[in-house]
Amino acid sequence: MELPNDRINELRANVLKALCDPIRLKIIYALKDGERCVCELIPLLRRSQSTISKDLDMLYRSGILGRRAEGKKTIYWVSSEGVFRILEEVDRIAMRSISDLAKTYSQSEKAL
Repeated sequence: MELPNDRINELRANVLKALCDPIRLKIIYALKDGERCVCELIPLLRRSQSTISKDLDMLYRSGILGRRAEGKKTIYWVSSEGVFRILEEVDRIAMRSISDLAKTYSQSEKAL
């Protein structure tokens, strides 16, 4: 079996790191229907401009978001729609884990 080289694994890990924060996930979903500037995301996410900007930058550097300057504003959008397929698969995995946990809990309750 041939393993991916270190650079490919590093790039994959960067994408996954970008996805492993609840606020960054909210940002992705806030941009699902189209472009937004940071000023539109602040009231939606109830976070400071600097926090949102750092998260947007991480998502941009990982290749998940695109961005462009429009005057003083920076506009962001989801540049890879495939991210939603990844998140759907994560949802399926999480639901299986929840289901397994519920079964284990139910069995332990019956044993008592």
